[in-house]
Amino acid sequence: MGLLRGLVRFAGWLIENALAELRRQRDEISAELGELNKELEAGAITEAEFGRREAEQIERLETIKKTIEEWEQATWI
Repeated sequence: MGLLRGLVRFAGWLIENALAELRRQRDEISAELGELNKELEAGAITEAEFGRREAEQIERLETIKKTIEEWEQATWI
């Protein structure tokens, strides 16, 4: 029984660490979107470049948010 309990705890630890990394990535992407807006306002990038890069970041962000939500709602956490 001790081995099973240890494996369950280890699995929980892995999941929590994976969630922490996903949250870190989510926050990083949000900050990158803010910087991207600053670059556009400063004229450092064109609107076309902004649109392309923004779409890439938003796609990544949506995927990460969906994964976080699914994992947080899972009954095994």
